Amino acid sequence: MQAINDIKFLNDYNEVAHENLIAIIKQNLFFQTQIKGLEEKVKLIPQLEEKLKEVTLKKEEVDYALQENEDLKKRLDVDKFRVQTALNTKMKELNKLKLVHDSLKEYNEGLEKLVPVYKLKKYKKQIQKQKEDMIAKQMKEQEKQIEKKEEKVELKAVKPIQVKKTEENIENNVLTKLTDLTHHKGGTF
Repeated sequence: MQAINDIKFLNDYNEVAHENLIAIIKQNLFFQTQIKGLEEKVKLIPQLEEKLKEVTLKKEEVDYALQENEDLKKRLDVDKFRVQTALNTKMKELNKLKLVHDSLKEYNEGLEKLVPVYKLKKYKKQIQKQKEDMIAKQMKEQEKQIEKKEEKVELKAVKPIQVKKTEENIENNVLTKLTDLTHHKGGTF
């Protein structure tokens, strides 16, 4: 009986050893499969690191562009304020010139009452043309200055002396014409 028991024990032993060997082989295959998958993932690490560097560089470029955009917006706001201020100043000066023009017009109308109508018509167009040309010239000069200064964002104010000189020039021209008229007429006012 001992032999039968020994055979049975050996059969059971072989069966258990076989089952254990199959389990070990299965585990070994499972681990080798995991290792192979991990090795493939490890091969991807340099590629992923390169992509990460590219993404980081792109992010830095975008951040720089956004910062530059914000700086430009701030500078644009400052420039816009300067240009608006200069434009307001020039509009005030233009209004002053219009007032000067209106006062000269009133002065001219007073002179028209003193000069005979037939001679007045002759010189009226010349005097009016002179005034308009002088004012237009000043306005063009100021517009050119504004255009130049808008680029540099530094605008120069028109000096009140220029307006006064313009008034004096027009008055002198009018008085010269009136003097010519009186000399032709042979008398004074």
